[in-house]
Amino acid sequence: MYKKIIILILMILFCISNLNAQHGISMGLGNAYTALARGPEAIFWNPANLALSNNLPKFNFNMYSLGANFGNNAFDIDFYDEYLTGTGQKDADGNKIGKTLTDNDKKDILSRIPDSGLELMGKVDVSVLGFSYKNYGASIEFNMFTEGTLPKNAFELALTEIGQKDYSFNVDGTGFGVVRFNFSYGKIILKDSMRKIFNKQFKVKELAVGWTFSYLKGLGYAKVTESDVNVNITSTGFNAPSRIAVKLAEFGNGIGLDFGVGALLENGWRLGMAFDNIPGIIRWSSGAKESISTFDFKRQIYINELEDIEIDEYKKTIDKNLSSFTQTLPLNIRLGAAKYFKNYMGNIEVAREYGHTRFALGGGIGLRYFEIYTSYGRTRGGNYFSGALAFNHRHFYWDIGVRNRGALTMGSSEEFAFASSLRFGW
Repeated sequence: MYKKIIILILMILFCISNLNAQHGISMGLGNAYTALARGPEAIFWNPANLALSNNLPKFNFNMYSLGANFGNNAFDIDFYDEYLTGTGQKDADGNKIGKTLTDNDKKDILSRIPDSGLELMGKVDVSVLGFSYKNYGASIEFNMFTEGTLPKNAFELALTEIGQKDYSFNVDGTGFGVVRFNFSYGKIILKDSMRKIFNKQFKVKELAVGWTFSYLKGLGYAKVTESDVNVNITSTGFNAPSRIAVKLAEFGNGIGLDFGVGALLENGWRLGMAFDNIPGIIRWSSGAKESISTFDFKRQIYINELEDIEIDEYKKTIDKNLSSFTQTLPLNIRLGAAKYFKNYMGNIEVAREYGHTRFALGGGIGLRYFEIYTSYGRTRGGNYFSGALAFNHRHFYWDIGVRNRGALTMGSSEEFAFASSLRFGW
């Protein structure tokens, strides 16, 4: 039973909360929104779009934009049902009982985990009280980002029977939270001009550039700077001499600058390119320290001794205070294109975000006051499928979007995502 508990804990700990989209439509289009975002949404996706022509009122107020998603890169709901709750039996407290793992079950579990390990990547973007007026915009935005890896042999350890085995592995991870106070501006720099694009002449109706200046308030930072985990198992007991160092901070201050380019062509194409965090710098000064933890029993501990041992007696932590340190946020680049065909729309986007490439291809259809969107995308070696529904009136807009990773159905999906936004205009 303890092995099943360990597996469940690892699944929970390594849930991926990978949210790039703040809005239902952007999620429904697989985050391919750099060329399409208008109004307050352009502050996040592409500030140049604030200056481009649109059918929105002059003043637009975004009451909220939020989202959440959960998943991992190895396990789905069907796996959980099969191994942890699938026997149909319950214990004395009414909890479902999982199956007893056979050797083939263990092989199946391990085969689901990539050789690179079980990855953690979480990104949450929430915007509140955002507004745009003509080609100006401002918003308050919260960002959270986490990334880390648990090696595959850590799961081999969890599934190992007592016997003579040695395991040695490293863990790594980074996480931080920041509040952004954004101020955006877009400007038309070219209008009704013929330009050569990819060796073809196009009439550019509007070409705009835009900037988003941000004051950054860091809310917390943690990074594993060193790790050396060793586990020695024998037929009678075990030891786990380990060392992990983590750099920590509570608060910090910084600045950010995003830059975008947007264009409307005579043939109906909309183009967009955006660069986030050029620069994006936070100086962490409050509570800055490096925490070094070591653990060692100094000898083999027998199984029957565990109940009488105080684990904290064998763990030591030394904190080294730091005056401050600087974090540079990763540069993200997005390039997108979209075109409307009467009530239909198609779009495509490629991006490099947080060190990973993303591709999305999608489209939508307008049905008077309702719009429907769907897309296919690929990132981090996996496929994902998205959809969204929007109620769109000139003075009122609401949307909701969902996404599955790895499969169309919930049971076989390794991730489920949700996003929604609400906007008014007058």
